Order: sequence, then C-alpha cells, then structure tokens
Amino acid sequence: MVRRLRHNQDGVVFVTVLMVIIVMMVLATSITSMNVSQVKTAESEVQRIQAELLAAGTLALTYTDQQAPTPTGVFTYQESLDGITYTMTSTMNTSNSGVFQTDDL
Repeated sequence: MVRRLRHNQDGVVFVTVLMVIIVMMVLATSITSMNVSQVKTAESEVQRIQAELLAAGTLALTYTDQQAPTPTGVFTYQESLDGITYTMTSTMNTSNSGVFQTDDL
C-alpha cells in the first residue's frame, strides 16, 4: 500500500493546470487594471490640453476685440467639448491700459 501511494500521480496534471489558470487570471487582472489607469490618465490630459488651448484662443479673441474701434471691457466665451462646458471671461483693467485680468478656468 505504501508503494502504491508513492507512485500515485493521479491529479498532478489537474493541480498543475489549476495553478497555471490562477496565475494567468492574476496577470490578466493586473494588465487590465494598468490599462484602465492609463485610459483615465489620458482622458484627464486631453481635458487639460483642451482647456489650455481654449484659454489661449480666448486670449487671442480678447486681444482682437480690444483692437476694435469700440472695444468691450469684458469678453466672455463659452465652448462645450465632449460634454464639458468651458467658460472663459476676460476683463480689461481700465486703471492700467493694456493689462488683462482673466478668471481661472
């Protein structure tokens, strides 16, 4: 009986396959988690770049408006990108001509 137990290898393949499946599941879960994290980071970077470019565009529009024969003291611009509404407002400082104040985005 002892001899039979020593050479009994029934189930070794099952245990090995089970271990391989568990390792593969852990690897797949970690890779998926990393991909989700990268997507979130990329989305926030795109939103930051969009806001920065809209602010730069608003600055150019404000400058153009101030060069007009009858400039307005306040310039407001609103744009919606990917479901996010950006509102930019620039105000000309009348106490010191040529100096602009802008609100934070």
